[in-house]
Parts: sequence; C-alpha cells; structure tokens
Amino acid sequence: FCGANGQSDCLGYQSCWHGVLCDIRDFMPVEEGGWLGKKSHGELAAEMGLTYPSDDPTDHYFCGPSFDHASKFCHRPCPDGSQLSCKNGEYCFEGTTCDTRVMPGYGITFAPTKRPTPPPIPYDAP
Repeated sequence: FCGANGQSDCLGYQSCWHGVLCDIRDFMPVEEGGWLGKKSHGELAAEMGLTYPSDDPTDHYFCGPSFDHASKFCHRPCPDGSQLSCKNGEYCFEGTTCDTRVMPGYGITFAPTKRPTPPPIPYDAP
C-alpha cells in the first residue's frame, strides 16, 4: 500500500508499487471495516438454507474490472448479463463466486412464501 508519501512510506527493504489491485481492507478484520474473517457468499447461502451455487446462473453475474475482482468484492450484480448494469471500466462476469440471493436489496434473502389466495367473492345464486 502506497500512502500519500509514496516510496518514503515504505521501509528500507520494501518498494511502493502503483497500479496493483489490492486494498488495505484485505488486511483489516471485519470488526474494523476490513475483510479478514468476512464470510463468503457460499457460507452465507448455506446459513440461510440456500443451495450453493444457485441453480440460476444469473445469480452469479457480477461487475468488476476483472473476473477475480468481481468474484472477490461482489459489489454490483448484473443479472441481465449486460455491461450496461456496470460502472465505467467494469465488465459483467458470469460464474463468479458471488450470489445475489445473499445480498440485501438485490435478491431474495429468505425463501419466498406462497401468496395467500384471494378471498371468495360472495354472490347470490339465481
């Protein structure tokens, strides 16, 4: 990680590399806003009683600048398979390790319930 001071932030035997896809949150525990110890989408699905991977391949379509990035961060689903669902510089990747069913606001988070049937309409027989 290169701080504001670039190479001078590094120890004598270290080098500062720009353009490398890594994130300081990779090295921070979940409790501090990082990703160490964060449950995978597969683990979350199992806890929710969902099969993983989903039978619906579109549950695993996610945006990212690379397949690895999309699979790691799972930040934006693209269930239609279109790059138009993604931000500039991102592509829609299928077959990621992500699962929309475990993301609040994107997919179902619990098994759906059956809708109640409408009440009967009373009428007078002729």
